Amino acid sequence: MNEVVGIKEITIIRVEGPISECGKEHKTDSWEGANEILFNMAWNAPKVGYDKVDFEIIFQDGQKYIGRYDLVHRSVEIPDLYKHVKDNILFFAGKNKPIWMTEKQYRNSLLDVDTGEFEEFARKYLGVN
Repeated sequence: MNEVVGIKEITIIRVEGPISECGKEHKTDSWEGANEILFNMAWNAPKVGYDKVDFEIIFQDGQKYIGRYDLVHRSVEIPDLYKHVKDNILFFAGKNKPIWMTEKQYRNSLLDVDTGEFEEFARKYLGVN
């Protein structure tokens, strides 16, 4: 079994919500640290709707993953950045069809996607086969 490439740094920036909290960079080097940052932000996130949070993950080999996390109040959902990234990557790998999509809709959404690249990312960086 191949070893998973570790995280060098995760940067999280809240872009919606209280103005005093927006635009500030929060850095960590682990999934757990990222979840703690998001959990601390989530105390004043909306219970209905969400606040946008941008993030960038830099892995030990220099690979970057950039995305957006929809932050809700922590009484609604406990933040989990790893699960968010994994679910997104597996969607594009052709292995995570949302319940609200038909099989045909899902397959059509992947017509121009190299699902193999996403499968490789899932294996190499997330430890998912």
